[in-house]
Amino acid sequence: MAIYIKTKIDLVEEIIKKIDSNIISTWSYDEDNDFTYEADQWCNRAWMSEKGNDNAAYTFGIIGRRDRPIKTTEYAIFHSRFAEMLLEHFDHDIEDIRITSMPVLEIDIINP
Repeated sequence: MAIYIKTKIDLVEEIIKKIDSNIISTWSYDEDNDFTYEADQWCNRAWMSEKGNDNAAYTFGIIGRRDRPIKTTEYAIFHSRFAEMLLEHFDHDIEDIRITSMPVLEIDIINP
């Protein structure tokens, strides 16, 4: 699954600003600016990572943990919650958002 977003803002920078300001409290980011869902049962099970920014069209994929393959439920939760966060906080900034139904090999890292 990949998430494709068309927007005119610097989306990663704006997400980080809202996390730092506690406006977005359900996500955190690491030193690579990859985002993990902060709910107790999901935290650090996977990360949503920007894989490309071309003319304000962002592509996010998922990175699973190195010690085990990502589970289908984790895959679905991370993509849906990330899209939910984007629509909740950036609805007026997003022109288009699309989520694929299956892994995109060039974008998603689902097996260690």
